[in-house]
Amino acid sequence: MYEEQSDMDTSGSQPSGGEFGTPKTNSPESRPTPSSSMKRKLDFNFWSITSEKTQKFEKLNIVDIKQGKGLKNTIFFRVTFKSLKIVGKNGYQMFKFNALDESGEIAVLGYADATGKWFDIIKFNKAFSLEHFDAKEVNPNYRNSTSHECEIVLNNSSIITELNEDENPQPAIPFNFLNIEEVLKKADKSPIDTLGILVNVWGLETVKDTVKRDLALTDQTKQSIVVTLWGKQAEEFEEKIFTVIAIRNGYPLSFMGSCTLNIFSGSLLWAKADLYEAEELKQWFNENKPE
Repeated sequence: MYEEQSDMDTSGSQPSGGEFGTPKTNSPESRPTPSSSMKRKLDFNFWSITSEKTQKFEKLNIVDIKQGKGLKNTIFFRVTFKSLKIVGKNGYQMFKFNALDESGEIAVLGYADATGKWFDIIKFNKAFSLEHFDAKEVNPNYRNSTSHECEIVLNNSSIITELNEDENPQPAIPFNFLNIEEVLKKADKSPIDTLGILVNVWGLETVKDTVKRDLALTDQTKQSIVVTLWGKQAEEFEEKIFTVIAIRNGYPLSFMGSCTLNIFSGSLLWAKADLYEAEELKQWFNENKPE
C-alpha cells in the first residue's frame, strides 16, 4: 500500500522558495537594479522596431531643397549628367552628377568614400531615389550647370536606389536645341544645347599643361562648328565619324573671330543620343551626305 506523498520535502530541507513552497518575495530594498541590457530587453517591441526599419523619409521636390545637414527626405530623379571620376594626386576621389525631377534640377557631389560606394551605381539617364543627404549653397567660383542655389552632398547615411520606371516614371532630359547656324551667331557665353553629326576628329593637343581635343559637328544648316573637349574626356573620346551627338550646357566662346563650343564640367556630350530629334538628323544626313 502506497503512502500518500507529502507536499513537504521529507528530507527536512526547505524548497528554494519561502515556507511550504511559497516563492519568497524580495522586499523593495533587496530587489536588484535592472542592468542597462535588461532595460533594453524590457523596452523591446517587435512592431515598433519593424516600423522603424520600413519607414520611408518624406518625399521632397528638388526645387524645395534648402541648405542643411542630415536632411531626412527622399528625392526621386533622373540622372541628366554624370562626370568622370576625378582622382587627385593624393588619391582623393570625387564625382558629380545632376538630378532632375518635375520641379527642377540640382547637382549632387560625392566625395571620398561616397565616390567608391556610388560611382558605379549611378548611371546616366536612369531613374533613382536618394534618401538622407546634406545640402550646401553653390560655390559661385565654380560653374553651375543647374539653376539651383544649392547642391547636394552625399554623406555616410545616404541611400541610393535605382527605380523601376514603369512604377516610378521620371521626366525626360530636357533639351532646348539651337541649330549650328544659330550657335555660331551667339554673342554671349551662356550655355546652350545643340545637336550635330560628327564629321571630324582632330588629335590631342596640350594647352597650358591641359590636354584638349577638337571635334567638328554639322547639321541640316550645312554649317560646321568646332567643339572642344578637355582633360580626361578629350583623352578617352573614341566615337566614330558620322555619329549623332547631342550637347547640353555647352559653352560658346569666341576664338579668332569664330564661335567654338566648349565642353566644361557640367556639360553633357551624349553620343548616339536616344532622341527623336537625333533620329531625324541621322536620317536627313544619310539622305544628303556626299557620296
